[in-house]
Amino acid sequence: VEIKQYAGKNLRTLVPRVIGQKVVPLPPTPRWDEATLIGDIAARHGQEAANVAKKLVDWGKSNSLRLQWGKAARVGSCYLTLDHQGNSNHCFAVWTWGQVGIPFRYMRAPFDDEAKRLELLGRLNTIPSIDLPADSVARLPRFPLSALSDAESLEQFLKTFDWVIDEIRAT
Repeated sequence: VEIKQYAGKNLRTLVPRVIGQKVVPLPPTPRWDEATLIGDIAARHGQEAANVAKKLVDWGKSNSLRLQWGKAARVGSCYLTLDHQGNSNHCFAVWTWGQVGIPFRYMRAPFDDEAKRLELLGRLNTIPSIDLPADSVARLPRFPLSALSDAESLEQFLKTFDWVIDEIRAT
């Protein structure tokens, strides 16, 4: 450490300076993609949760949805997004913390109407392993990937979002 002294009329200032200090670069932020997302879910929550996530991502690709990969350093995400008439319509998200999120508060037409979001909520809540509260339609509620590990629950969830896509494309 070097300290320089500057003196003037009735004033003295000491200015420290570190000599030889190296700048330590930050570790790179992971680039999330399908392989890293599924791999991280498998490592954190097991292969069953990773299999559900893979099926959700595959469904999105088969329905020509855009997969928006998160950029966070610790938590990976994928938003399955339908681009329609200039709007990005987020259907649902998959996170490496082992959850699926329904972005009600970010939904566009026709789901910008609360009655339509309540209809979607009702359809989701008919899936035995999902029980989202009524105020979910103004938020971004989440539930565990394990809620869709049963083949019937997963099929019902995907049919619900087939309906969502049909409704969006009909606008």
